[in-house]
Amino acid sequence: MRIGPRKAVANEAEERILIEKRQANMVTFDGCPLHGATLEDLDLKLFNHHYLPKAIDEEILKNDTRDIKEKMASLRLFDTKANVPTVAGLLLLGKNPEYFLSGAYVQYVRFDGAGRHSNILREVKFTGNLITMLDKLDSFINNSLVERKPVPVSVLREEQVLNYPYWALRELLMNAVMHRDYQSNTPIRLYQYEDRIEIMNAGGLFGNARPENFPNVNDYRNPVISESMKVLGYVNRFSRGVLRVNEELLQNGNDKAVFNFDLMTVFEVTVRLSNSFSQEVTPQVTPQDIPQVTSQVYTLIECMNNGEDFMREELQEILKLKDRENFRLNYLKPALDESLIEMTIPDKPTSKLQRYKLTYKGKRLIDAIFKK
Repeated sequence: MRIGPRKAVANEAEERILIEKRQANMVTFDGCPLHGATLEDLDLKLFNHHYLPKAIDEEILKNDTRDIKEKMASLRLFDTKANVPTVAGLLLLGKNPEYFLSGAYVQYVRFDGAGRHSNILREVKFTGNLITMLDKLDSFINNSLVERKPVPVSVLREEQVLNYPYWALRELLMNAVMHRDYQSNTPIRLYQYEDRIEIMNAGGLFGNARPENFPNVNDYRNPVISESMKVLGYVNRFSRGVLRVNEELLQNGNDKAVFNFDLMTVFEVTVRLSNSFSQEVTPQVTPQDIPQVTSQVYTLIECMNNGEDFMREELQEILKLKDRENFRLNYLKPALDESLIEMTIPDKPTSKLQRYKLTYKGKRLIDAIFKK
C-alpha cells in the first residue's frame, strides 16, 4: 500500500481497513449470521414487547402472521438460511452478547488527575444487549457524568452551569456504540479525567468518510445497528450530530470536540471541561444589583447574618426595639416584601412558632454591601 510518497507492506490492521473499503457496498459484519448462536440466546420478550412495536407500524403488526424468525429476519436480526441470529440481532437482543463478541461492552474509568497514571476513583462496566445497555448509559451520562453547580452572574442572581452538556456527551457516546468495529476485542473506552473526557472505539473512519470531509460526509460500518438505534430514539442519522455537538459545547463554555484520526484502527474524541465550570467567578457589584431599601432593613438583615433563624421577639431584643408595630412596619415587612428574609412556616404567618431567616438574596446582599 502507498503511505505518502512511499510504498510499504500493509500490516494486519491496515489490511483490515483496505478490506473494509472494498466491502463497503457488500454485506456488513453486523448483518452476517452469527454461527454458534441460536434463538435461545435472544431475549424474545424484549423483541416482541419493546423493539417490534417501535420498528413496525401497529396496523401492520396486527395483520402480520409470520413466525418470530421471519419477523426478525425482515429487520435483519435473524438469518433464516443459516437459522441463526445475525450479529446485529445478538447485539440488540442477546442475553449475553459478550459471550460471542468479547469486546461488546463499555468501560468507564474516572481518574483523579489529568492522566492514566492517576489514581482510579471509579470504574463501571456496561454490558448486556444494546436495548438494556443504551438505557443505562443514557441515565449514567445525565446522573453521573454531568455535574451542575451555581455560578453567580450578579450579586443577587446565579445560574446553573454544567461541566459538560448532556446531549453532546450522549451523542458522542452513542456514535461510538453505533460506529465501532465489533470484530475487535477492544471495548468502547469512556475515560474521565479532571480536565476532559475521552471516548474511544475500535474502528477508524469508514467507507466514504475521510479526515478531510469529516463530519460533513458520513458512512455506516454497522447499518443494521444504526437503524436499530434510530428506531430506539438514540440517533437520528441526519449527519449533523457532530455539528450540533460542537454547538452545544460552545454554548456551555466548552471548547469544540477534538477528533483524533491518526490512530487508524480506533476513533477517539476528546471533550474539554467547561471553562465556566472550572473558573471561580466573582460578580461585580452594580447599583442595579442593590435593592433600594431603608437603613432599618439593612440593619435587620445584618444582625441575621450568622446562618440562624430567629423569633420575632429575639430580633427585637437584638435591635433593642420595644415597639412591636414599629418593628413590623419598618423592619420585618419591607424585608419580607423584598424577599431578603423568609418565614420558616410560610403557610401559617401568625403561628407562635414562626421564625425568620435570611434568603439566598439576603445573603448575597450582605456580601455585596457589608463585605464590599
